[in-house]
Amino acid sequence: MPCEKVYMYAYEMGPEIWHLSVVVFKKEYSFSDKGVRITEPDTPTKYICMGTTTKSKCRLYNFLQCNHNEWKKTDYNVLTKNCQHFTQVLLDFLGIEKRIPSKYTNLPETCCELLGPHYKDLPWLFLKSSGNLLDNP
Repeated sequence: MPCEKVYMYAYEMGPEIWHLSVVVFKKEYSFSDKGVRITEPDTPTKYICMGTTTKSKCRLYNFLQCNHNEWKKTDYNVLTKNCQHFTQVLLDFLGIEKRIPSKYTNLPETCCELLGPHYKDLPWLFLKSSGNLLDNP
């Protein structure tokens, strides 16, 4: 069975704040307050080859369709259900055993350090919008 390389793309949004995505089959898969996005790969700040997958594009798309209720843009939360969580779920589905390096998954800790213990009380941290997953399949 042919193997396809799987990359994690990391975009630095601020000091120690990263937006993550998965690139496989020449497409970039990400999750944000706009839902799941499938786009042409952009130019990341950093990228890591996470391994290879034997899953097909068709199986990946079926996985996304079957799990669309898990990744609605209305469920996006910058601290508890964000691009980092989506990236790890997608890597797991693709059979990638490598974990996302902790440097890229420290958003809650960074917010706490920058804003103090009441960071969870700030409404802007809990970004939400309306709509459905897979707005751009």
